[in-house]
Amino acid sequence: MVLVSGENYPDALSVSSIAAQKGYPILLVQKDGISSAVKQKIVAMKPDRVYIIGLQGAAGENVEHEAGLLSRLAAEDLIRNGGEGRYNTSLAVAQYFFPSLSGFGSLSGVQTVCIATGNNFTDALAGSVYAVQHQAPIILVDTNLPEQVIHYLVARELSKAAIFGGERSREGYRRSA
Repeated sequence: MVLVSGENYPDALSVSSIAAQKGYPILLVQKDGISSAVKQKIVAMKPDRVYIIGLQGAAGENVEHEAGLLSRLAAEDLIRNGGEGRYNTSLAVAQYFFPSLSGFGSLSGVQTVCIATGNNFTDALAGSVYAVQHQAPIILVDTNLPEQVIHYLVARELSKAAIFGGERSREGYRRSA
């Protein structure tokens, strides 16, 4: 299962296509804890692994601690994945679940990446079904593609990249000179 902040959207969008591909439910948590309803779900589902998306600023240490107690999982089965801010978290999620073409389990051999603005949720949300169908991660970006994202895209030897959004969205996705 996947735990993400329910107080903001980017981390959930970053992991949405991966969770759908793997059949992982996404449960929303607060920064400092887990609601009663989500606690009940964790106990009932008895997950064999819990992914916490985002660093402590998104889902704090208490979330990780509670998830461990509720799931009765060892520390190595509680996997936190994130980066400094929404864009780095998005890239970290893609790198973790789609490390290379030789890949990660059933997600290996994927040659498509989806890119959406991280400044609002509509483009990534609408494109998430496309990302699932193409077994692709969704990478959130700001107005320029950072060098780390460019390096990731080049290293993947892509056959296709999908950019979600209209012309106005795509104008910002150019590499700065």
